[in-house]
Amino acid sequence: MRNIILASTSIYRKQLLEKLSIPFECIKPDVDESAYKNKLYRPKEIAEKLSALKANTVLETRADAVVIGSDQVIQLDGEIFSKPKTIENAIRQLKKMRGKTHELISGVTIATKSKSITFSHSTFLTLRADLLDSEIEYYVKKDEPLFCAGSYMIENLGIALFSEVKTTDFNSIIGLPLIDLITHLKKFDIHPLRQ
Repeated sequence: MRNIILASTSIYRKQLLEKLSIPFECIKPDVDESAYKNKLYRPKEIAEKLSALKANTVLETRADAVVIGSDQVIQLDGEIFSKPKTIENAIRQLKKMRGKTHELISGVTIATKSKSITFSHSTFLTLRADLLDSEIEYYVKKDEPLFCAGSYMIENLGIALFSEVKTTDFNSIIGLPLIDLITHLKKFDIHPLRQ
């Protein structure tokens, strides 16, 4: 099997890819995400372009590998919700999303020197309309989702924030749409069920 690299140091993406029982290593891509997020306006375009940029940045130093890059973007009524980085920003984002449905887009690129495939997966999540300010504040202090797009970690206590989640792949919310990823990995002769 070819060398596989996950262009990420996210523990959550690493744990998701480990589910496939394929050997891989993680390398952090040297990418300034904010520079691209300020230039691009369509959420899907941002997620896909950044996933490609991450994969190709790592590919430059590891030309022998199959590199997987990923990025997530959350949008509500055309507004992009980035990683909050502070408790205050996280609380503000969640209050703004309360009672509304937002879209979480996971962009993924699989790249080698000779071939590249980019795709994205959308999930629609609705925050509970009856969330109290005190519940939002408690949640942010408890889970500390300061480096998560949208200010929540649905794999932890964050699940309590939602009244509805519409998705074809729950893994996508956490960081990688594994169902689509497996489909596309086969095009690179990577078959998790044939080891």
